[in-house]
Amino acid sequence: MKAKYYILGFLTALVILMIAITGYLAGKNTTNENHSGDSLPTSQPTTYVPSPTPTPKILTTDDVRESIIAALESKNYLGLKYIVAPTVSMRIEAAECCGILSADELISKLDYLAEATGPWDFDDTSNIVINLKSAYPANYGNAIIGVSRDNYLAAFQLDSDNKISSVSLASDYKILLP
Repeated sequence: MKAKYYILGFLTALVILMIAITGYLAGKNTTNENHSGDSLPTSQPTTYVPSPTPTPKILTTDDVRESIIAALESKNYLGLKYIVAPTVSMRIEAAECCGILSADELISKLDYLAEATGPWDFDDTSNIVINLKSAYPANYGNAIIGVSRDNYLAAFQLDSDNKISSVSLASDYKILLP
């Protein structure tokens, strides 16, 4: 008789175990189905919200002037790259350099100014600037002109988009003005 109770207990435990396994496997299959690509639509529709595209800032002459002054004072010419036209005319006075350059080439050529001692003077009313503009209007007439404390000269002309399109440099402005 005791064997009958053992068998009945064993069969009951087996049935409970089978129910538990079946429940586990049914839950596992449901979970796998939800992760497949055939999931049911949600109650909230997905909407696409485009991220705003930044509008490029329109450069003013003052913006460019400030950038040029900052670059020359810090000797970090790479900061000018975003305000340089794709091709630039460059000349170094009393040297056979440079012609038409890419923006990257111009930035590397500006190292010519690395020996200049600041501060730079960008005063449009200085006699040096006035005389340069009147003596050489094609190269300096509409230029943003700076003269370093040790007489280096840097002049930047801008195109209609206020991008640097022409650069003239000299190790001493006095080679142009007697």
